[in-house]
Amino acid sequence: VLASRYLSHDPKLALQVMDRISAYLPGGLDGGRLFRVSPTFRFLHYEEGGRQGCHIDGREPAEPVLEEAAGGWVQSRLTLQMYLNSHGVDFEGGELVFLQPGNFGAGAPQFRAKHIYEPCAGDALVFYQERLQPPSNLSYELHHEASDVEGGNKYACRTMIEYVFPDRESATMGNIKDDASSGRIRRYCPERPGHASDLRDATDTTAVTLYNHDSQAEQQYP
Repeated sequence: VLASRYLSHDPKLALQVMDRISAYLPGGLDGGRLFRVSPTFRFLHYEEGGRQGCHIDGREPAEPVLEEAAGGWVQSRLTLQMYLNSHGVDFEGGELVFLQPGNFGAGAPQFRAKHIYEPCAGDALVFYQERLQPPSNLSYELHHEASDVEGGNKYACRTMIEYVFPDRESATMGNIKDDASSGRIRRYCPERPGHASDLRDATDTTAVTLYNHDSQAEQQYP
């Protein structure tokens, strides 16, 4: 439950964020090349009791869009979550929890926590958006939730990292685990000028990358 959400279309902010983090982003995903940080930002405010239930982030737009200026079909592939204040200082609770689905026995929860992140002002989390439509043939890895804020006020900002694809089929169907299981490697050439193609973690949807606000260091969480 959100106390409030403010939507902002801010191309200048998107360019600033892209300049800050682009060196850490995969140059290629699902046969698409890195395009931009989406200029559509969601500024989020959670009061005490505020939470976000278990879900998987969808890609946006839901249907890829052909953009001549981009040179192909555009759709997001990564979530970018930025935190504007700190757990343990400005609020209690409100952790971001990645969940492991499974059958844990009668009466047991359907999901168990596999990684818990305590937000810190200035940090940014980046993680893959698994294909929801059409549904993947394999199990989903990135169920997550924002736990209850137990006190104070939590502020965050969310947007997406967009990629541009050579055709609609690649944009619609590309999905790391499905492609890896079938032995398919999707590549998109030419590469973005000045940025070599980067297919790191191309078979691992479980990686969550944290960009630290102090050192800009990159950390990987399995």
